Amino acid sequence: MELQPIDLSSLMTRNFTDSHSQTEQRIKSANHVESLFFLLGLLPAVETRIWVIFPKVNSHLANVLTNIQLLARAYKSSYTNGKFTPGPVLGTKTRPRKRVHLQAHVVDSDVRSYKASVNKSITGHLLDDQAFRHALLSSDPAVIENAVKDCLQRRDLKTVDAKTWTFLSHQDILRDLSLPTLLAVLSVIHPPAVILPPSTIAHLVHRFTSPKQSENVDQHLMSIYPHILLHLKRLQRADPRAVRYAPPDIVRSAFRFLNVFLPISRENALGIFTILTDTYHIPSGAMVESSSSQTLEQIISVSLVKASLYWNWYDIAEDIMSRLLLQTSTPDSFIIRHATDCLYTLLISPSSMGLNRCLNLIRMLHPHAPVPDNIIRQFYDSALEVNATDVARDLYEFSKDSAVLEAHSYPVPQGRALAWLMTYLAKRTRKDQLARALASDTVKQGLTIPMDQRAKFISIVAEKGFASSARALWEHYACGKDDVIIHGNASLLIRMTSLFIHVAKTQEAKGDLSLGMASRSFAYHILDKFKQHHAPWDVAHHGMLTSYARACFIVGKNTEGFKTFKALLRRRELPDMHDINVVLSAIAEQAPTAAAGMLKKMEKQGVKPDAVSIGTVLHYAAMQGCERIREEMIRRAMEIENIHSDVGAFGALIRGVVQMKDSDTSEQRNMKLEDAWKLVCRFTECGTQTSTQIGNYLVSSALQAENALLAYKFWKALLKESAEHNDPNQRGQRGAIVKLTGQLNMRGEISGPDSRMITSELREEGTGLT
Repeated sequence: MELQPIDLSSLMTRNFTDSHSQTEQRIKSANHVESLFFLLGLLPAVETRIWVIFPKVNSHLANVLTNIQLLARAYKSSYTNGKFTPGPVLGTKTRPRKRVHLQAHVVDSDVRSYKASVNKSITGHLLDDQAFRHALLSSDPAVIENAVKDCLQRRDLKTVDAKTWTFLSHQDILRDLSLPTLLAVLSVIHPPAVILPPSTIAHLVHRFTSPKQSENVDQHLMSIYPHILLHLKRLQRADPRAVRYAPPDIVRSAFRFLNVFLPISRENALGIFTILTDTYHIPSGAMVESSSSQTLEQIISVSLVKASLYWNWYDIAEDIMSRLLLQTSTPDSFIIRHATDCLYTLLISPSSMGLNRCLNLIRMLHPHAPVPDNIIRQFYDSALEVNATDVARDLYEFSKDSAVLEAHSYPVPQGRALAWLMTYLAKRTRKDQLARALASDTVKQGLTIPMDQRAKFISIVAEKGFASSARALWEHYACGKDDVIIHGNASLLIRMTSLFIHVAKTQEAKGDLSLGMASRSFAYHILDKFKQHHAPWDVAHHGMLTSYARACFIVGKNTEGFKTFKALLRRRELPDMHDINVVLSAIAEQAPTAAAGMLKKMEKQGVKPDAVSIGTVLHYAAMQGCERIREEMIRRAMEIENIHSDVGAFGALIRGVVQMKDSDTSEQRNMKLEDAWKLVCRFTECGTQTSTQIGNYLVSSALQAENALLAYKFWKALLKESAEHNDPNQRGQRGAIVKLTGQLNMRGEISGPDSRMITSELREEGTGLT
């Protein structure tokens, strides 16, 4: 006889007397996939649906349902592409079943339709408490919610046994209940018959006190109060002298609970507070003396803050103190004093998380009273101790906000923290405006840079192009007994000479010849100081010789540079790639074609040119109009694997690629910009940061070529996160892009979506346009 598919609706209308083996045989039948999914897919995920039947049910049906339950557990299966793969059979040892939402595996539309039709036909009440508890094991929040509602809708809740209520009080069950259903459950669970376990209380308190909780939960808090009180009454006294004593979790929950419960029921809150003090979980040292000017809420809250700090519960201390600061628009001296004490304590044993909490309190306290300067200094030192670079950056950025500066000027990092933060801002972030501000603060406030960090610090400032700060720092530290640390440093020599020759050329191009000469003279002065320190060259270190030669080529003293290399060759020392590039730059400046030939000879001898080599030749070829050499170098640049390793080389490549000539057509200009964009994409794909100078150069070039889309792309990739947001030049640049976009849109030379995207984002950033 052919077995028919199991239909739950048919079980309701007749006595179904299948034996266990018959039910199992039906399930194994490959022809009854719908039944299979109903039993094996629905049961684990929507078990309440299985157990919801008509009130009058005979014992045969109950047996069948039991068989279904056992078999569904035995045959955990997957249904994929119309095939059914049975799992372990009855009697085999398996791991405990994880609560998994198996409905997600249903892929057959017929199965979904079948399940929907069956669900519609099932109504009634829960079979018994055992079935109800089994239904609560579902991982589907909607199933749990409906099962709990079904239970609560019984006419006589006394028929629900204590085991069911105890099972229901577990946090995994209450976790996802809606607030109304949760309140209904809490209203029928009363201690001592049923008491919520500490883990459940901890979860509920966290949920009710979360800043994300926007609904009124006063009744919910009142409902869990008796449970917390009963647990606290069972507490043993804490021994403050015990080295390893840690309060139980219920005490942590009580602290959080008490903070928000105070305004709801002062009398009950005071009862909890009394128990905590009597058991020494609020130590005597944490008690705050009362006075006529303080409210009970303030006294209890501050005592909780101090006790939380005593037990190293910094998260609770921050939460309570934050609430105190937010509760009134003008906190009195009592709150401000204890908030300051809290900051001091948080900095004693710093951690990244603790410093974030500390910063939150600083932000909240500042509008009411300036945070003491020594706390700010200690904050930076603590951040250095745990290498919390992000939070140190955030504090410095906060201190530089215009609204903050109007109220108080906070100190900047000092000592090693100063050099550490500068390195991070300049090398690891796009916050060029913060790096510039820190360099300026260092000069204006006369901060002392640690001796072993001075050359590196000034070199970083020079590399970022902060000329006035770099010069002031170099002049300050290049005199005195430790002057050799500055004017004898090779890296600093290259950075400073490169910067001030660039400044000189810029000034001369603007017609400021006297200023240009002053900048050149300063670069020559740096070069002379370096030579005086390392001469005679016959005994100088190899690296010092090549650095001096390179600086000579930078400032235009080519003859002096070649003489230095001759001294190196007389010592029979082989040049490395760095040495070769120094010579190559001098040759390329005079004859780009000869320099390109030198690259080919290098390759024949097994020396592979790097990004610096190609960028140098490309730069001078573009400057002198050697188009064939320029195109050859661009092709080589696109093939460089480690292009992101050298910002300076990348800058040379970019300038060489984009170098415009008066004779360039519009098409040629756009092709150069497209080549530059490809290089930018390659350079930034690994997260490498470039300088704002390159970004400004590319945006300006794109605007000159009337290519608004590329100007926007260059701005977004290179300037959006790194340039000074409110700098007039940056606002003007954004305004120029928007203006050009509008003009191109009117002429139909840019697509509508691109035009709207550019205009929307740049206007949001601020353009200075009216």
